[in-house]
Amino acid sequence: MTSLELNNPIDCPCCRQKVHAPTLDIVIDHYGVTPTEARILGAVWKGKGMPVSTIRIFDAIYADDPNGGPSETAMYRAFKVALCHLRKRLRGAGIGIENCGYRQGYRLVLGREPSLRAHVSEGAKRRDRSNRNFEVRNATCS
Repeated sequence: MTSLELNNPIDCPCCRQKVHAPTLDIVIDHYGVTPTEARILGAVWKGKGMPVSTIRIFDAIYADDPNGGPSETAMYRAFKVALCHLRKRLRGAGIGIENCGYRQGYRLVLGREPSLRAHVSEGAKRRDRSNRNFEVRNATCS
């Protein structure tokens, strides 16, 4: 994935011409992305479709903070909120951010809507099945 090609071109914020392969700056301007969302998108954009760790995204978000940002729990909470808002802004644009799996990071997805559960580990599948069995057993017991 070397370039971004969109099926529906967007208008360049400067010259108003139709753009099929926008830069990160054009996407940020066109969709009204907030500064925190822009840092998340920028970190994932640099990954060029490969997984980008959450720690690298945190580093991008809090790069200007002399203390390195808040606690890791607060960072993660703020990141998840900003990511949710960013995904809503980009919905239908052919640009998305997809979770790569537990502790594997996030990646840029182009040309289609990102899968919410792109990679589900075997352990997660087993846990899901065992939880379902537990609920069924409890539901049938009186």
